[in-house]
Amino acid sequence: MTLHLRTMPLREFDDAQRRMPPSLAARTQHMRACATRAARCGACAVARRLLWLCFAAVRQGDDGIAA
Repeated sequence: MTLHLRTMPLREFDDAQRRMPPSLAARTQHMRACATRAARCGACAVARRLLWLCFAAVRQGDDGIAA
């Protein structure tokens, strides 16, 4: 089974990163290519799912869960 998730627009990724503490933003930077490219890559889809969850946690003010 392939997990297919839409790629994240660059602007969405960058905006989400700006809301994060610098140390967490640095960790997520390594997954930028997975989030914004390779729509059919299963590993990248998993990375996108984790990033969306991480970004959602930051939006809710839970940096601990995001980390």
